[in-house]
Amino acid sequence: MKPSSEYQSLYQHHQGASVDSLVAYKACVAVANHGLTLPDEELLAPIYRDLISVRRLIFSKGLAEAEVKLRSLQTDDGFLQGDIDFLLGQIYHKRGDQPTAAFLMQSAARHYGASGDSHRELRARVNGAICVSTLASTLFGDLYSCEQEARRQNYFDIVGNICRVRATELLVAGRLQETLAQALEAAHFYQLDGYQDDHSVAIFIGAIALMLQGDVARAQELRGQALATEGKSEIYKQAYDQLLCGKLPKTHEGHPLNAVNWKKLMIKAESVPGKIIARLRRGPCAKNELIDSVWGQDALSDSYRSRLHTAINYLRQEKSISVVFDGEFYSLG
Repeated sequence: MKPSSEYQSLYQHHQGASVDSLVAYKACVAVANHGLTLPDEELLAPIYRDLISVRRLIFSKGLAEAEVKLRSLQTDDGFLQGDIDFLLGQIYHKRGDQPTAAFLMQSAARHYGASGDSHRELRARVNGAICVSTLASTLFGDLYSCEQEARRQNYFDIVGNICRVRATELLVAGRLQETLAQALEAAHFYQLDGYQDDHSVAIFIGAIALMLQGDVARAQELRGQALATEGKSEIYKQAYDQLLCGKLPKTHEGHPLNAVNWKKLMIKAESVPGKIIARLRRGPCAKNELIDSVWGQDALSDSYRSRLHTAINYLRQEKSISVVFDGEFYSLG
């Protein structure tokens, strides 16, 4: 069976199961996207080597040089023209010009489709839609329909891409529990087929969701699964580290995280809601015990019950954190 993704090609190439130059090219692409080089690269045609070197330039943030090199390339091969447009789309995506990136991705999809590469065609269409995504498109629209097709085709890396962008849109919407679930699902599919830095991005998104819910211990545990911290995962790592230090993350305009209202989502550990979360993380707690944990043992007046109810309603309504009361104990849902 002919491999579809780069990492499938890398595996087949190293197994010696194929001498196809296209398989060898995709195998080289798999490591070039992380800034690395395979010895087999020297055996490829010049345009293949140029496209591989462009990927290393993009990884090292040499976007201007990468664009100049791409625009100098000429080919009548639909697959290679698809790669040229796809890589240009990546460059504009990283610059924050999402409409141009989406246009180039859709152009790449048409070239891939004409060349018969269904995996690359669907991935380019999905990436184009991701550039201008909304929460609705990931839940009910074009990205959801593409996800169904990717699942039918076992294109796990594409499923991971869609789950990851859905996690990001949920984060922007402040729906932190769903953000975590989608981030973990994306990470799962990337482990089946996909890039290490994409897996790390998904892990960082999940860890950010946990951090914003005040669960620092679980956030740190999850963050330990992010093995790549350069390339596209670098900004997500920086955002996570800034949250860990109690700072508001700063990202450039056009980046997916730039739309997140960090100030609204953050819960400071020393705040009343933060203290409530910290205590309930240790287990169920009676009302008076919870008041003692937050305000101290001298908090005896009935006003503290009202303050507790106000803080818990704030967590439920503003932070989408489930705090359950069974008539005797409070706990986290």
